[in-house]
Amino acid sequence: RNRKVWRFILLIITAIVVLFMAMTSILYKRSKDNNASMRVVSCGQGSDGSGGGGDDDGIQSPVQHAANESSEVRRVRVLVQNLQKIPALATELMEEYKPDVMLAQEINFHSETNLGGFSVINISSMGYGTAIISNEQITDVKKIFAPHPDFFFVKKTIIARTKNIQFVSFHGYNGQPFKNVDKLVDHVQAILSVLCPGPTVFAGDFNTWSQGHLDAVKGVMEENGFRHAYTWPYPGRDSPLDHAFLRGVTLENSTHYENASDHFGAILDLSYD
Repeated sequence: RNRKVWRFILLIITAIVVLFMAMTSILYKRSKDNNASMRVVSCGQGSDGSGGGGDDDGIQSPVQHAANESSEVRRVRVLVQNLQKIPALATELMEEYKPDVMLAQEINFHSETNLGGFSVINISSMGYGTAIISNEQITDVKKIFAPHPDFFFVKKTIIARTKNIQFVSFHGYNGQPFKNVDKLVDHVQAILSVLCPGPTVFAGDFNTWSQGHLDAVKGVMEENGFRHAYTWPYPGRDSPLDHAFLRGVTLENSTHYENASDHFGAILDLSYD
């Protein structure tokens, strides 16, 4: 009887492993195909956000606002926040801090009651999506899937242009429990491969679990003209997870704040020509 029980358990484990490998292969192919299609989008010719997503992800139409055409030095306040899928937290933070642009991570279909208020989103029912909110028109929207799934989940990144700056709301590969550095770097490089030249804010939850993770990410970012402008602590950890990398814009001031999420949020005051 014991042998039959163990054989049954082994059969179940084998089936789970096979299913996991099959799902991983499918998700990898989906990510690869989607990201390849984003690379052929010419800079300045991207989506305006009206395109749909897959079964459980989507991009909302952009909110239209009058653009500031001034040639003087412009200033923009950016809020960066991992929402931990907490209902209505993004709306609360927008109302409290009144940023010009918000880069949100861990947002899903259920965490905000009014997704129509978001400029562009790349979200899922499981909550591993991202969003960008702006008080000006958004263009050149791209949505990128992580090249490596976290178990059965794929991290989703949204890229868009507003205020003459390219913004990336990033939620990096986690890879629990192994926290593979190379796969995180692959994720970062997948985003870098579809970016256009010019001023860019690349910020969010990078899941840099160690100094080795951070050094690897900084290396590839610096190779692409970015500087590590600001990092803010994660409660109870020595190694920060959240970072802001900038290219072609100046960080005038920065601060972080506590909120209902397990992540602190950051406010970046930027200037650019």
